[in-house]
Amino acid sequence: MQDGELKPLSLAADKAYDTNAILQHLKSLGIHAVIPSKENRLEQRTPDKHLYVSRNLIERFFCCIKQFRRVATLYDKL
Repeated sequence: MQDGELKPLSLAADKAYDTNAILQHLKSLGIHAVIPSKENRLEQRTPDKHLYVSRNLIERFFCCIKQFRRVATLYDKL
């Protein structure tokens, strides 16, 4: 990271990102991983529920932005 950049404290993701490589990389950067374990993982982790719920709000926000972009693009084509 460059000087002046903010370092994230945690990263929230879904089960698809539950890999050893990603978890080790985040740990080496000092970032707390909020990723639920896949069903087939031998050692199950329990993510912070409060942080994981906020992931849903962020995803819905980006979905709304994409919807508005589609509407703007549609009117632009007309």
